[in-house]
Amino acid sequence: MRQRNVWLRSDPVGSHTVLPTRAEFRARNAQRSVRAGAIGLLALVVGLIVAALGLSYPTWAVFYVLALVFGVAGIAAAAVALRAHGERRAALVGLTVSGAAFLGSLIAPALIG
Repeated sequence: MRQRNVWLRSDPVGSHTVLPTRAEFRARNAQRSVRAGAIGLLALVVGLIVAALGLSYPTWAVFYVLALVFGVAGIAAAAVALRAHGERRAALVGLTVSGAAFLGSLIAPALIG
């Protein structure tokens, strides 16, 4: 039984990829948490405006779901970023903004409905 030859490239794809340091990785997550929280708050505000204008139910519910998803994503990114000492302020801002988007998306439908 013959075996097939497997030829490997001398430089496999991705062999020269340089991964970021831990500090850079956590700094990116701190920025990501702030951005996700801001998008979540924006979606929450738009959802509140649409609900206040009295538009149909599915329209404003989509914005609450977006606020919930971006709030959770921001909280997760902030949790990773909080492990770094240098980016703690940005991570706390991201955690606060994302937490506000998350809690607002849970509370707002009960207040409006």
